[in-house]
Amino acid sequence: MSVDVALFLGRILFLVLLYLFLLWVVLSLGRDLRARSASPEEAAPGELVVVEPAETGLQPDDAFPLMAETFLGRSSDNTIELPDATVSGRHSRLVHGKKGWLVQDLGSTNGTYVNGRRVKSQASLKYGDILSLGGVSMKLVR
Repeated sequence: MSVDVALFLGRILFLVLLYLFLLWVVLSLGRDLRARSASPEEAAPGELVVVEPAETGLQPDDAFPLMAETFLGRSSDNTIELPDATVSGRHSRLVHGKKGWLVQDLGSTNGTYVNGRRVKSQASLKYGDILSLGGVSMKLVR
């Protein structure tokens, strides 16, 4: 095989590898953008406004902006911390999806309620509904 043929094949191999690398970069960026757009850390449309603060130290009308996935409870590692003895450490989880809001009780001691009805596993939540965790009540608003 002559040197010219070897150089020609080397250039073609280089171009193929270069295009494969560029394809890999584009696919990686697309995957990252899709993952970022579905991130639960993004803000969601709505907030919880305190109606009954119990012993949390909060005031009525204090508002908490919601994320696509929001955890509520007494523990400081929750998205919304409610330091009250009637609220469990990790009490409830709110999730915003295509069909609206869902609330899920996470095995709390005193239960999670929507408009006075106990949430057994999960329930839908609409704007204007009252969410109660232990002695704390909050209203979902836009």
